[in-house]
Amino acid sequence: MLLWSGSIPLQAREYIDITGATYGLISIAPGPGAQTPLGRELLDILQWSGLFELLPENAPADIELSLDFHADLARLQLTGLDEMVLYTGVFSLPLTDQTTQAREEAERIIRRLTGARSAMKSGIAYITKSRSEGHRLVLTDFFGRSQTTLSQPGGVLLLPRWNPAANQLIYTYLGRRGAEVRKLSLAGGERPLLPDRGVLLEAAFTPYEGRYLLCLSINGNADIYQWEQSEKTFHDLTHRSSTESSPALSPDGKQLLFVSNRSGSVQIYQKDLTTGEVYRMTFEGTYNAEPAWSPSGRFFAFSGLVERQYEIFMMDAKGLAQRQVSEGKGSKEQPQFSPDGRQLLFVKKQQGVQKLYLMRIDGSYVRRLTDSPSKVEEYNPAWSPKEIRWPAY
Repeated sequence: MLLWSGSIPLQAREYIDITGATYGLISIAPGPGAQTPLGRELLDILQWSGLFELLPENAPADIELSLDFHADLARLQLTGLDEMVLYTGVFSLPLTDQTTQAREEAERIIRRLTGARSAMKSGIAYITKSRSEGHRLVLTDFFGRSQTTLSQPGGVLLLPRWNPAANQLIYTYLGRRGAEVRKLSLAGGERPLLPDRGVLLEAAFTPYEGRYLLCLSINGNADIYQWEQSEKTFHDLTHRSSTESSPALSPDGKQLLFVSNRSGSVQIYQKDLTTGEVYRMTFEGTYNAEPAWSPSGRFFAFSGLVERQYEIFMMDAKGLAQRQVSEGKGSKEQPQFSPDGRQLLFVKKQQGVQKLYLMRIDGSYVRRLTDSPSKVEEYNPAWSPKEIRWPAY
């Protein structure tokens, strides 16, 4: 049974109703002792998680956070509106690492209130481009504070994708010999993925070991195939004279979203892999692309062209309702869900430079993920589906 029993049944429903209703947040306010450096950092981390809304001190909130310091101990306490103590944590002083302590406490708080793990130990892979370093495949943490370069082979890098276990990535590499897809392990090492058929433009993992989705150009246009690596067999999932790309497999492996220009404009389609039926999903606008499933598989995000700039939209899995969730200056593209489904990672372009941003899935609390130099481009983000083991190299 969950301790949190207020106005938000956290496990009982989705965090967004794409028909337009804003999803609920737990409001939290600082109490006694919470204006200390540790208290402020903990409150910032809880808000960054996408689940809490930080209110001013003494504001009527769902939860009040207080800290009580003694000579060699500190006590953290969360109190609800009815004065019920929801969480208590005690730890030794002095702290050897305040940030680590705050993150561990935030993880425990979220687990205690929701019954589920947060996304704090997940990883975000993306591509950077700069004049001095060229293209790099980079990994950053949930907070955008720690980065490490996973690959820098020269040439152009595109479209990293995680495997379900979150210990491998595949990405597209454009070098002197043309396009190829490379497979990289967080434990170290990478190698080309070689289907020996056509020109491989893009690939994605599936829930099944050794089975991949490939975007191949064989007869001049790109189609999507299912490739069984060990058996060296191909099954065409799309086969048209149009261009088909951006395969996105639903979490249960039964539905495939992809992008096609078969109607004369670029739109998103869905194929039922059980029945083989194909449905057009988007009808508004002339360019809709980059679909990404929510972890629940009940809806997906995509980017659409609106008045000469791109915005982020949500649509339910059946295509019955659609909602724009981003707004403001600058194009917003390439949406990716956090593994807990509470937030969206996306690329925002302003003044010709692309940077990574986060927002809650209702479009609120928009902020930069990283603090990279102004001339460094960041794009093609991929959020790991679960916790990662940070590479040693």
